[in-house]
Amino acid sequence: GFVTEGYLLSRLTGKPIVPFAMPVMDREGQVKAVAFVILDLNEMSKALATAPLPPGGRLVIMDRQGMVLVANPPKSLLVGRPVPSPLILEAVKSMRTGVVEGSDAKGSQRIYAFLPSGNSDSPFFVALSADLDGVVAPARKQLVLELLVLALVAFLSGGLAWLMGGRSIVKPAAEILEAIRQVREGGREVRIPAGLLG
Repeated sequence: GFVTEGYLLSRLTGKPIVPFAMPVMDREGQVKAVAFVILDLNEMSKALATAPLPPGGRLVIMDRQGMVLVANPPKSLLVGRPVPSPLILEAVKSMRTGVVEGSDAKGSQRIYAFLPSGNSDSPFFVALSADLDGVVAPARKQLVLELLVLALVAFLSGGLAWLMGGRSIVKPAAEILEAIRQVREGGREVRIPAGLLG
């Protein structure tokens, strides 16, 4: 059947490659020839370099052993070596799909999304990661803006309530209390407008 090897250095060119092979069968099911295709990882890196990524984003394609084949942004030190993230390496070994939060090799918090490029026999594994703060920052900014607007509305509502309360409650109550004080002190000509008692 169709087979592939992981990361290799070509003996002829010294370039990093991934070879693919498939037998060509005759009508009796006997192997007549083998077709080979070699993927040049340098060319694959050029194609991947233009892939749009979120700010601080990283895209890595690995083989089934977790060897880095190509990376964006390009990191030549990683190519041909095991992926440095234990979290991603474990995902590659189990060939699982998922989205998780975790630390990168420098201890920064990141969000990782990963999956095999096809079924469980896929020769490639893809992982995309983004800086957690970069992903969460727009939501935080929106939350701060909403809290500021809410505080402004609360302040204006409180001021309006104070003004309205001063006119409709505090001022009439003060006039009634003043009239009561005058009556207590012997004032006989004190009048309280009917609208205040209403």
